Amino acid sequence: MTRRSGRARRSAARAENGTMGASVLFLGSADSPTYEYLRSIHAEISTTSAPLDLESLERRPPDWIVSHGYRHIVPPEVVARFRDRMVNLHISLLPWNRGADPNLWSFVEGTPSGVTVHYMDEGVDTGDVIAQRELEDAVAIYDKGDFNAAIERLGSPGIAAGDTAVRVAAHKYSAFSYCVTRRTTLCRTQFEAALKLDPTFELSPAERGHPLWGPVYERVKKAQSAAAKK
Repeated sequence: MTRRSGRARRSAARAENGTMGASVLFLGSADSPTYEYLRSIHAEISTTSAPLDLESLERRPPDWIVSHGYRHIVPPEVVARFRDRMVNLHISLLPWNRGADPNLWSFVEGTPSGVTVHYMDEGVDTGDVIAQRELEDAVAIYDKGDFNAAIERLGSPGIAAGDTAVRVAAHKYSAFSYCVTRRTTLCRTQFEAALKLDPTFELSPAERGHPLWGPVYERVKKAQSAAAKK
């Protein structure tokens, strides 16, 4: 599911009219996939993971500021100066799990997982939502028994853009969907993909006991352990 605010639609209109500037300051790590994507579409982009200050920004002010995995609170004077031109990619389904390590808290607290793009304001992940893509929607389709549709949704670009925890969960439910539709080879490859992303990935005891996907998972896990010992 994608949800867009009225302000987001206005920003999109500005972009289509050619008024969105090309200079972007990316807040976060240079190995972020978000940064790599921005580099592919913008000629002028710089990056920093250091704390911001307005004086330094004013020397060469960017047209847009984009954040993903940035570990500092943006000063209010910077927010005021670049309001409506600061966007954050947060790996949770806001308003759940604001702040650091959102997917950990999603797992611990049993709250929905997802990805949110939102404007930045003076709070922590409290700005207006631009768009959300939900792992929860795909899992809901799976829970209804529409396994082919679940597989399609679990492979969507929005989920693929999520962090490791989101992608591992997508591989897990894809494996379940393939196994219950008797496509064992594809089931196995999904478990292998999940373990490649996160070698500590484990099914719950109830999930491991399932008669269809439980044995497949155990074989993949056993093969992983054997490979690690070589």
